[in-house]
Order: sequence, then C-alpha cells, then structure tokens
Amino acid sequence: MKTTFVAYFGAILFCLGVISAVIYAFSYWYNFSIVGIFLIFGSLNNKTKVNSLFTKIRKSKTKNLLIIILTLISIGFIIDQIGLNLGLWIYPKFNLFGMIVHVWLIGYPFTFLAMNEMYHFMESYLPHMPFLHTLILLIITSTIGSIILELLNVFAKEWIYQNIPFQNITFLEIPVVIIFLWNFLTLSGLFIERI
Repeated sequence: MKTTFVAYFGAILFCLGVISAVIYAFSYWYNFSIVGIFLIFGSLNNKTKVNSLFTKIRKSKTKNLLIIILTLISIGFIIDQIGLNLGLWIYPKFNLFGMIVHVWLIGYPFTFLAMNEMYHFMESYLPHMPFLHTLILLIITSTIGSIILELLNVFAKEWIYQNIPFQNITFLEIPVVIIFLWNFLTLSGLFIERI
C-alpha cells in the first residue's frame, strides 16, 4: 500500500472524526480521529525512513504483531480500569460492547500508536539534545495530541472527567491535569516500541 494513499486516507478519517465530533457529537468520533492520526504520521515517518511502530508493524512477523497488539490492548485496559475504578472518568454513551470495541480494542491501542508516530515525526524536526531532547519532545507531542483530541471531546462528550484533582484549572475547557497525564499515554506508546 502506497504511503501517500495511507496518509490521505488517514487525513480523511481524521476529518470525519472532527466533523462527527464537532457538528454531530457522534459517540464514535474518536475511532476515526485517532486511527487517522496514526495513519497520517505513520506514513510520513515511513516515507522519511523514521523507525517507529508503524514501520515495525508493517515489517512484523505474525508472532511479533500479536505480541504488540496484545500489549497495546492490555496497557490500555489497565489504564482505563484504574481511571474507571477511581471514578476519574465515565463513558456515558457506551454499554459494555461499546467499551470493549471502541475504548479497549480501538481507542487506547491507537492512541499509543498515534502518540508514538507523532513523537517520532517531531523528533525528526528538533535538534538532538540527549535527555532534554526526549523530555521536550514528550511534552510537545503529548500537549499537542491531548489538546486536539480532548478539545474534540468537549463537543462530543464520549468520555467525561469527574473527581479529577484540580479539575477546575482548565485550558480550552480541558483540565490541565489531563493534558499533563497524556505524557503517560505517549510514554506507553514509546515503551511498546521497545518490545
């Protein structure tokens, strides 16, 4: 599959996600948006020969691919269960089937993949500085990704935060704590790359 086609297809998916979130408050907007972001940045990274999860997945043998997929799902499920059990967020529009498909099988795994690809894309444009470089990249990638996706959720309300510490301190109606916590989603994507 040509990387240019994949990038365009990703852009179409992302646009569908934006339209469905902002105009229609469609519950499944996130699937379109996050898969689109993964395809856009993955194909750009692949085109510039950046080694990322997109490239690794394309070259994977079946056994390695299965390990990557199971790891993505497991980490996402654990993170989500912690948040749900602590009462930090809810998914008011999803039943159990919706949770399984749209949150655990698509949402979290593709979030890790998308954040990994965004990180590597940004990495190719910033000058390299050992530790500081990684920290700055992590913060920039996580901040951009979180603001884009959390801002769309302000319209669609696929998930709703509650009982978040410092929930009243917001940026564009997004709790600042949540923007910060996206660093852990990006780190999870980078961790999975090491498998």
